Amino acid sequence: MSVSPLSTRQRILDLISRGPISIPELSARLGMARNAVVVQLQKLVGEGLVRRGGHQRTGTAGKPGYVYELVPGTEDIFSEAYRPLVGQLLAVLRERLRPDEIAGILEEAGKRLAQEAGLVSDEAPRERLAKAVAVVNGLGACAEIVEGAAGKLMVENRRCPFAHAVRRDACVCNASAAFFRAATGLPFEQHCDRDEILTCRYVVSVA
Repeated sequence: MSVSPLSTRQRILDLISRGPISIPELSARLGMARNAVVVQLQKLVGEGLVRRGGHQRTGTAGKPGYVYELVPGTEDIFSEAYRPLVGQLLAVLRERLRPDEIAGILEEAGKRLAQEAGLVSDEAPRERLAKAVAVVNGLGACAEIVEGAAGKLMVENRRCPFAHAVRRDACVCNASAAFFRAATGLPFEQHCDRDEILTCRYVVSVA
């Protein structure tokens, strides 16, 4: 099996993950020109992944340079561990709990996601829904609000952040439906299409 070489971006992140490091050190370790390193660092800073830390003490004459470090809380942003962990967690739950108990746990998890995101408020339901959709899109979804016929309001998502788990366990959609219910106060229910192309739909009838 061939392994793709790491991108310059990933190599810089790997080096910074090991501890604060200066631009000259990055340039030397990567075998790159200083300006090329600076361009990559500016992009990572702009994305909120890396920040400029304190001065580096070199012990030599001249103005000390800055070091760069990971922004706290982003250490696992590129982790691929969540998908297999969620899959195994659901498998354990299926072995030990009844389906209705699993559904209840996932519903509670969805509610807590809405609360943690600060979506449970006194704003109008549709304003809260717009914010809820923005939150899930920030997690990797591609969701939009659709005004349907006969007073139907729907959130349609064509890139589910939990797609791998949803294909294995449809009950995972209960968590997303509960998220929208808690975020808006509206009785959203999931009507997801799990055919070859997964499409998640959360629908509610509104007056």
